[in-house]
Amino acid sequence: MDDCIEWGGTRSYGYGRYRLGGKSWLAHRLAWVRMNGPIPDSACVLHRCDNPPCFNVNHLFLGDRADNNQDRASKGRSVRAHLGKVGEETPHHKITSNDAAEIRSAWRFGATTKKIADVFAIAESTIRQIIHGKTWVSR
Repeated sequence: MDDCIEWGGTRSYGYGRYRLGGKSWLAHRLAWVRMNGPIPDSACVLHRCDNPPCFNVNHLFLGDRADNNQDRASKGRSVRAHLGKVGEETPHHKITSNDAAEIRSAWRFGATTKKIADVFAIAESTIRQIIHGKTWVSR
């Protein structure tokens, strides 16, 4: 199995999230535990594929915090790599500039933030930030 297996349920910061036995797990960490056993306390489960929702154990490997930081930087995902970038320039954007303009227009014409959020499949709080110019601001 070489392809990514993407988590289809709840996500947090792009990573799959799963509730099991009253505990919240990141899907890739749960997949690792199920296939390989416990994760050492100081270990991180990293993605070779650089795809946060992927939980294919063939794409995962263990490392420490320094390995995780180095891996992130080598893949251009460090905070420093994204300073000054906005909207579609950021790697994990969910909408386009045109979508943001459409969101503002729909709101001006009376659509509720809830309805707009449902249409674009993003959080209502994100819709409010777009409407009020806190995100997706034109340069």
